[in-house]
Amino acid sequence: MEEADEKGVEGKVRDLQKAIGVDLGGTNLKTATVTKSGDPENLNYTATEAAKGPKHVIEKIIKSINEQLQRSGVKEIKGVGIGSAGQVDSRTGIVYDPPNLPHWQKEDLRKVIEEEFDLPAFVDNDANVAALAESRFGAGRDSEYLMLVTLGTGVGAGLIFHQEIFHGASGIAGEFGHFTLNYDGPLCQCGQKGCVERYVGARWIIERARTTIPDYPDSKVNQLIKESGNKLTPEHIAQLAHEGDVLSIQVMKEVGTFLGAALGSVVNLLNLDLIIIGGGISNAGSVLFDPIKKAILEHSMSIPGSMVRIRKAKLGEHAGVIGAGQLVFKGLATPP
Repeated sequence: MEEADEKGVEGKVRDLQKAIGVDLGGTNLKTATVTKSGDPENLNYTATEAAKGPKHVIEKIIKSINEQLQRSGVKEIKGVGIGSAGQVDSRTGIVYDPPNLPHWQKEDLRKVIEEEFDLPAFVDNDANVAALAESRFGAGRDSEYLMLVTLGTGVGAGLIFHQEIFHGASGIAGEFGHFTLNYDGPLCQCGQKGCVERYVGARWIIERARTTIPDYPDSKVNQLIKESGNKLTPEHIAQLAHEGDVLSIQVMKEVGTFLGAALGSVVNLLNLDLIIIGGGISNAGSVLFDPIKKAILEHSMSIPGSMVRIRKAKLGEHAGVIGAGQLVFKGLATPP
């Protein structure tokens, strides 16, 4: 009985350990206080205002972290974890040239945060931390070799092998959004041509819907554009596709086909057992997922293509902050 009580007390103490998770995207900055068991508290979302440059964005990050510290209490916080868009060297915490964060070149985010708060900080790619969260608490808990694809402002991916992030030789593995679909295709923001992101990223989805409107004059997309003040989003299109709008269904089918074709090559290369699709447009449902599955089978070899499972992410928009918080517990548990 005494042994059971002791374990129970230890369990509660461990669960009291908290970290601040920061999810830095091209459009939104999200923060939360995250427990070791993966529960996000005090969720806060604000616009990144990326166009104003790195100094402004980092000031917003610092302000958001301060707000979390005030709400949660400094003594409970063990560190700060950040999932950032772009190329991130997780060993140094430096963020390099993120396409969706203008004017960022080489920002030592880890150093800035540690000096500001005197707390250990850990920085990784935003898709990596979301994949870590899904692996531990979401759709990937039964997987040994998974890939999370995040469809948002850009297209990211995180690879998890045996519950650990796969970083590659220089820490930059997982840049699926800049996997080449067509070597002579349209120019991507990263400077390359024919990237996956250029076909299934947010800008392309909106562009495709707008250029297709003349072929579908009765589409609800027309009405939505008027009601939203011309602020059409991929999430709008995904929702309309789910509701049966023909134009939106066509756009989602094309997105799924392009995405599945690229994923077929990834499946051949890595022999994954699970691919998780996250981001707002994943709510389109079978209209998106059926073309993805079909294209994967068409563009992969029979054995790896037939065994890989495709699932929607479970943690939704909270995955980034949950995974960022887990970076802290993972990092503090690893000997230097």
